[in-house]
Formats: sequence, C-alpha cells, structure tokens
Amino acid sequence: RSLAPTHAGRTKWRVWAANEMLNPANSAAKNWMIYDLQFYTSPSCTGPFNQHIRSYVNSGHNFGQVPENAFDAPRPNQRATFWSGTPDGAQAFWLGVEFDTWVDIGCVRFLDDYD
Repeated sequence: RSLAPTHAGRTKWRVWAANEMLNPANSAAKNWMIYDLQFYTSPSCTGPFNQHIRSYVNSGHNFGQVPENAFDAPRPNQRATFWSGTPDGAQAFWLGVEFDTWVDIGCVRFLDDYD
C-alpha cells in the first residue's frame, strides 16, 4: 500500500488494526499474526527495505512470537516465522519499528493471517 507523498519523516513507524477490523463478527480477536512486514522509502515498494532499525515496538505478543519475527524474512512475503500480536488496553493491535534516524516511508507491505 502506498502512502500519500505529503507525510513527514519520523523515527517510529507502525501498522495497526482495531479489534473490529480483524474480527467483523464483533467478538474479541485474540491475536493478529503478521508473517512479514516491510517499510520502504520508495513509493513503489522497491529497493532496500527495513534498513537502519534500532528496535521493534508492538502492542504485545504471545510467548515466542516476538516482533522481530515479522522482519526476518530474507525476501518479501515469506511465511517462515511470525509475530503473534496481542491487543493493548484499547483493544488495538500494532507492530512497528524505531529507526536510527528520521525516515520518510513511501510504502508499507505486509503479509498477515487475514490475506
């Protein structure tokens, strides 16, 4: 998904989903599994991705399915490992990164269990 070119650079970027986005049946979603997440500086989702990451941030996770798992694929869209996110106090799920420097993200791609 390409982002509008008018956004400002930031050191932290994330994807998020409210419970009702993951589970339209109105029962509480227990987790959100993301297999692969890539942040690109280009709006065409090409070139290097996920460079200069300082740390990983998330709403919470199940034991062993840490945020780093969504960023370890050597190539985009691989289901090798995954982040199994749990909701925060506001029932939102989110996963992201903090970069070493200000980064202007042009495109975000992810592969999750709702594809």
